[in-house]
Amino acid sequence: VRVPVGSSTQDVSGRIDRVANIMRLRFSPASVSIPRPGFVNFRLLDAHNPLDEEQIPPAPAIGRSFAHPCPLGVDEQGAPLSVSLYGRSLLIGGSPGSGKSVAAWNVLLHAAADPATVLLVCDLKPHGIETAPLHQRANVVATTPAACLSAFRQVLSTIDARNLSLLTYEDSPLEKTNPDLGDIGAPIVIFVDEAAELSYTDDGKQALEMLQRIVAIGRSAGVCVILCTQKPSGTIIPTSLRDLMGYRMAFMTGSRAQSVVILGEEGLQQGAEPQAIPVESPGLGFCDVSGKVQAFKGYNWDRELI
Repeated sequence: VRVPVGSSTQDVSGRIDRVANIMRLRFSPASVSIPRPGFVNFRLLDAHNPLDEEQIPPAPAIGRSFAHPCPLGVDEQGAPLSVSLYGRSLLIGGSPGSGKSVAAWNVLLHAAADPATVLLVCDLKPHGIETAPLHQRANVVATTPAACLSAFRQVLSTIDARNLSLLTYEDSPLEKTNPDLGDIGAPIVIFVDEAAELSYTDDGKQALEMLQRIVAIGRSAGVCVILCTQKPSGTIIPTSLRDLMGYRMAFMTGSRAQSVVILGEEGLQQGAEPQAIPVESPGLGFCDVSGKVQAFKGYNWDRELI
């Protein structure tokens, strides 16, 4: 659609809505892009929106390898949405009751199902109650900022040792676990629930700084960091850390500012509006997959599968 340079968002949306109504199709705000001044590209979908379904779709069978893509949910066309997390990191944010915890469990169960995965669970809720069913499977459980700091120090030491060992190999196991590499190819998954709790103590602040370094240098060593927060703010998730995360998922947030903390301005410019998600739509969110934002609805995993 060609529009006058300087047109407002409302002007552009109005033009697209008219086209959608004439064609009896549905406009997806998250599909908008601006290839050059004066032009807007967008996508129209079938009138039925899978994301409007009341029930969160059931999850597929859990795979046995963390190297395989992790199923997240379904997109606006009802197609499965999945991402490869080996050596990548994921930021999950959203208000209580938004579906954030269910999404986190999707990824946790995907990691736990692989017996080769080294799983570090950092649960800052009292007594680690959020992840308690998984503690027996985890290799390390940290429920205090001091314990998180100690665990992250060990991970940095492991990254250094792995990178040193990888110098003797011609191929680096960046994209998938290589069983020929033994322990140095095993995925390391760090799950941090309620990262905001780390910001209140000196140990916690050091842990956050160390975590940022892990995200920055851990990919070559097969490290994946999953960071969850229900209090998105720039002091907890600074831009420097957010931009290092390979994937970001934003469920219902309390304000536009919180949405920006998770997805960045670029995400909102692509049509994402987590702050506009209704309270009665848990599981509905926006996922930034390597710079491309799309709406999706998360799968509902059965915790009895643990």
